[in-house]
Amino acid sequence: MLFLKLSNDRIFLSSNKGNRMRKGFKIALATILLSSITLMADGYRIEFKKALDSNAEDSYIPDIILPIQWNENYSSSFEYRSGEMVDKRLVEGYANSNNDENIEHKRFKLNALNYRMLSEDASYTFGIGASYEQFDKRQVGYVNSGGGNLNFDNNIKIDTLSLYLKAETIQHYSWLDIKLYGILTPVSNLDVKQDTYLSGIATKHLQASSSESQDISYEVDVDFTSKLNSFADISLAANYRFLPTKYNLDSGSGGVETKIDEITTLLSARILFNFEILSGWMPTIGYSQESVKLKDKSDSSTITLNEDKIYIGVNTRF
Repeated sequence: MLFLKLSNDRIFLSSNKGNRMRKGFKIALATILLSSITLMADGYRIEFKKALDSNAEDSYIPDIILPIQWNENYSSSFEYRSGEMVDKRLVEGYANSNNDENIEHKRFKLNALNYRMLSEDASYTFGIGASYEQFDKRQVGYVNSGGGNLNFDNNIKIDTLSLYLKAETIQHYSWLDIKLYGILTPVSNLDVKQDTYLSGIATKHLQASSSESQDISYEVDVDFTSKLNSFADISLAANYRFLPTKYNLDSGSGGVETKIDEITTLLSARILFNFEILSGWMPTIGYSQESVKLKDKSDSSTITLNEDKIYIGVNTRF
């Protein structure tokens, strides 16, 4: 999610996350049908996540992973997520204000080629892939700074294309499986298109577009899965993502370069029930807590947002 900030007639953006389901059940059905072409693949996931503390009317989030195992060593996978979020809040720093947001989000991720090495009690995987993310956002509201209302209608479109490297190891023990996972994104480009209307104490039409390569980002993940009893397994996971972004927008008094460090931490727990719906697929339920911290380098401000989610779907151990 992108977050609007207004300060002294300046408008700029920072980033955050938030989604809601659109056409998710059709996508899930198509994914189940497509799964018939897979060979000996593991790592399936079809889940729907409900944001517990979201103001959106429908905040279900599809999370789908479809892998294809070409042979014992080589595989590929496709990931898809889409959603929409509606949010209402004050503009930061203004008690007399309002900001209504609508954000549509799509993400496509292609793990183009993975190479896996197997040993008796472990596996090691190295891969390369690409991802594409699109945000369509609209913010409508006002700010009253004492001299009257400044009304805004802000429309932003962001497209991000990235290439990444990944490494993964899974260690098997008698009562515990441990997965360590890392992604390094050395190449990415972010395109922004802005169309903003101001009215009230100031009337302006602001338009801007920018395309910039981004700094290196990375993500690490650890997952512990153990048998809870003869009927179910339990999985505990932690994820950390560091994502620096930079872009230019029209502030009303010239272009503004904004640099944001986005730090995301995610803690989750799942229960996988030990009966198969399809080959290797087990029903799962879960819960997660996500925290997003946005550090704006332009004014040294920090915003922290937290969101709790519940999960339901089908999954494999990894």
